[in-house]
Amino acid sequence: MSHLLTQLFEPNPCLRVEHICTRALPTYAEPTAIGKIRNTLEEIKHPWIFIQNEAKEYIGAIKTQTIRQALQYPIEDVPIEAFIEEPISTLPASKLLEEFDPHWVITHPISLVMDENQQAIGYLDAFSLNKLRTRHQLSAPFVSQIFNNPWIEQVSTVATDLSIEVYLIGGWVRDALQGYPNKDLDFAVFGDVERLTKTLAEKFGGEAQAFLDFGGMHWIATPTLTLDFTICRTETYPTLASLPTVSPTDIDHDLQRRDFNLNAMAIGLTGIQKGILIDLFDGLGAITDHQISTLHALSWWQDPTRIFRAARYCTRYKSNLSTISRQQLQHTIPHIKPFDMLSVTRIGIELKKIFEEDPEYRHPSLTWERLKKWNLWTRWMPKWQDVTLHDQSQLTNFAFLIDHWRICWWMQLCLSLEADEQQAWQPIISIQPGGTKAWTTIPKQMTTIQEQLSHLDHQAPNPVVIGRALHNSTPVHWLLLECLDPNFTPHIQWWIDTGRDCKRQTTGTDLLNWGVPKGPMIATCLQKAQDVAWSGGDAQAEKRAISQLLPSQKP
Repeated sequence: MSHLLTQLFEPNPCLRVEHICTRALPTYAEPTAIGKIRNTLEEIKHPWIFIQNEAKEYIGAIKTQTIRQALQYPIEDVPIEAFIEEPISTLPASKLLEEFDPHWVITHPISLVMDENQQAIGYLDAFSLNKLRTRHQLSAPFVSQIFNNPWIEQVSTVATDLSIEVYLIGGWVRDALQGYPNKDLDFAVFGDVERLTKTLAEKFGGEAQAFLDFGGMHWIATPTLTLDFTICRTETYPTLASLPTVSPTDIDHDLQRRDFNLNAMAIGLTGIQKGILIDLFDGLGAITDHQISTLHALSWWQDPTRIFRAARYCTRYKSNLSTISRQQLQHTIPHIKPFDMLSVTRIGIELKKIFEEDPEYRHPSLTWERLKKWNLWTRWMPKWQDVTLHDQSQLTNFAFLIDHWRICWWMQLCLSLEADEQQAWQPIISIQPGGTKAWTTIPKQMTTIQEQLSHLDHQAPNPVVIGRALHNSTPVHWLLLECLDPNFTPHIQWWIDTGRDCKRQTTGTDLLNWGVPKGPMIATCLQKAQDVAWSGGDAQAEKRAISQLLPSQKP
């Protein structure tokens, strides 16, 4: 762990058994025939089932898998207590882990963890002990820094009052550990997420709204700030690359469903988990070693959009994919089909996020090159394998806005395609405001501009030709022209420096006063005046040029 990261943790942590126990107790009472629990068994996501006697005392534990196997046989009338595999031991929740003998689980494979009121709050087994390496007690100054954020403090206070477990998750945790700012606040909730968000809205204002999917809630705290709350959940994918179905679980199983080790970290905000960093997949190692990993071998298959996020994170954090994750990716890419397993719109959403990365230190062009290095476009759209995002302009005396660059990148993709391909891939930009219009209009505009400029003598450029070609152009057109043909650069530069400021002095009123009849001749004369202005002529030169068009009238 780097020196920077070691400063974030307590040098002598005081973790207790309650910090690592599994907070779930799937329980059945005796006498219950195993056939009667068949329908509820699928809802149990934990390895143990606990049995109580009529006095509500725990008398033993059974592996969930054992009951599943038993239900394959014609013994459904046998009472569940007949399958008890382990007796029950107990441990105090407050016992310090540094005083705990790890060999305990050899002789006591399953133990109930009891609070000060002798109520069971969870259980400890060998899997629970593995959590020892995944829990880190954050230093008091760093915890204070976290709770200096008023929104985090409000969530923690309300959740504590409601006895609901809440964890900071995702990008905020990842970036806070590295000292990066991140305004996106996401929370995982073990408990009643709707009650929590509605209480926050009642106490501090704003509005609580339900997610369309996945049982989560938004707290729209202000017009510019929305906090997201999701239930701790597991996910299963009915088909590859589909949206998942979900079911509630605890924070450890919730973290297991995430995309990369860098994002599978959580910070407890309530109760005994307050100030504890949960890091199941060594996200800290990903930070210090600059190695990003998927969490399991089906990760790319289940959600191919992770390919784009991986490239984005690798660029942002100057990291690489781990060797295993890279190998898995190369085996997956040939089987992922745009328009089939992955819609073009979903690809567009991820490209939009790439293009919106801060160009100062997360340059989108580097992410694009990484996708090319992974041979993504070779399989999906070979013409894009040859596209290099234009990000270094030679044009001066004009400050290009980031939005100019972003539209330029989108249009580079568009212009590299044939007309039928452009139409098929149009949904890729549909999420971008004004994107569909740009996708359909800019190619036609560029064709016209290029045709007009193609007749220029680069050694002796004609201002009139340049002016007529570029008079309706925008900075996006200039960037695209420079990218498509660097020979156009001096002509675009003349337009930026001189041409766009050359305004004709002759007006339509002037022409009417000179006796020019209304109709097409007005437009012809105004265009001639503008041509003279681009060529450096003054008002008198405009009049002389117009007079040559009107032999019967003398302006």
